Amino acid sequence: MIIDSENEDDWGVHAISVVKSPAIEKDFLLFSKDKQEVNAIKLMNEEKRIVVGPILIPDKEIYRHDEQEGEYYIKFSKDTVRRASELYLQRSFQANVTEEHAAMVQGITLTESWIVEGAIDKAAHLGFKVPKGTWMGTMKVMNDEIWEKVKNKDLKGFSIEGMFAPKMSSDVEMMAKVEQATKEVLGI
Repeated sequence: MIIDSENEDDWGVHAISVVKSPAIEKDFLLFSKDKQEVNAIKLMNEEKRIVVGPILIPDKEIYRHDEQEGEYYIKFSKDTVRRASELYLQRSFQANVTEEHAAMVQGITLTESWIVEGAIDKAAHLGFKVPKGTWMGTMKVMNDEIWEKVKNKDLKGFSIEGMFAPKMSSDVEMMAKVEQATKEVLGI
């Protein structure tokens, strides 16, 4: 999947959703106070209400299924991941957050965003094993309802919502189908 550079204003990530089952198959870390767990959720300072995790992983095949196209996989290149992260911030979408790809949620915002540049990275320090080019994010959760769901592990990771195009598709009809399927899958 790519961002259409000719019509870039409409393309890219429009929101980040906090979800129970991230399509990228990586949960975020929950920072809380008293203990550190060995699994995907590490606890550090609950008063801060911060979650950290991968937003988009390059070249990770993401399974999709819809009524029109059936089963298929999508993936994003390192360049597309980087450009998506840049556009998200340039457009000031930091507070565009949904729960399970439904309505926008108030009281949660992206406070930190970075691209993993190598093996020695903040992501590795936090215990994530993600490839170079991964878009990582930190979110502050002021919303009490969302915070309870995070602590109870009802919400465990990030998932993007946006508009992307298939790479190297010359068939206009196929592009339209994939665009529609992408909108449906991403909930836009």
